[in-house]
Amino acid sequence: MKRILITGASGFIGWHTLRICSKFYPNTEIVGIYRFSKPKYDAENVRWIQADLCEPTDLGKLPKTYDIIIHLAGDRRGFVSLKEYHFQLEANVVMTSSLADHAGQAGCKSFIYASSVYAYSGVEKSPFVEDEIAIPVEMLGASKIASESLLKARAKNGQFNCLVLRVFTVYGPGSVPTQFVPIAIKKIKQAGKKVKFGSSLVKRDFIYVEDVAEAFAKSVRVAIEQYDSYDVINLGTGIGTPVRKLVSEIKDI
Repeated sequence: MKRILITGASGFIGWHTLRICSKFYPNTEIVGIYRFSKPKYDAENVRWIQADLCEPTDLGKLPKTYDIIIHLAGDRRGFVSLKEYHFQLEANVVMTSSLADHAGQAGCKSFIYASSVYAYSGVEKSPFVEDEIAIPVEMLGASKIASESLLKARAKNGQFNCLVLRVFTVYGPGSVPTQFVPIAIKKIKQAGKKVKFGSSLVKRDFIYVEDVAEAFAKSVRVAIEQYDSYDVINLGTGIGTPVRKLVSEIKDI
């Protein structure tokens, strides 16, 4: 491998993934794509490019050739309002399609895509199994399944190998304030004797961000060496934790 392209490299998962990839593959150039502020990480094999991937003209800023793309950029907000559906569709589906076009022109061998547990919205059976998908009942899941579908079509037609990782509930250093664990910490610190969290019996599969980033870094080898042209893997712990239990542990800490 000469070059790995990572989109969303300034994001929560992206920054950790780029850092680990730079260490796992020291003889490969790691190109981090960011939209606004350049992340604070530098290494001899890391190059940063600022680009808004929703802007077609900015695609010209990307390298002309690369071997692998890890696509982490997008709008991962759950349960967006009706007036924001278009923006999430553009950020997830249109951007992914445009990048797939670019990857084909760049001679990219493998496309690694960050999908979401929200792909299972509407699935009542648990545990979630990769090939048992319903039509999602909310926009994030719908946009992720749409992106997975267009990537599968391209992979099955020989454009590149594609590995999709459906990421469950990520927590850890660098998480944005709107994620559950930071919200819980803030509520507990600021509240009096009572804190409200909605349904406390809801279960989520919480996975540490370093483990997620390492999985993406290791998936580079899987994507290159796998025999099938397309595959999907759930990325979680396989353990459902009730919100009540997590809140209780945070309170004790």
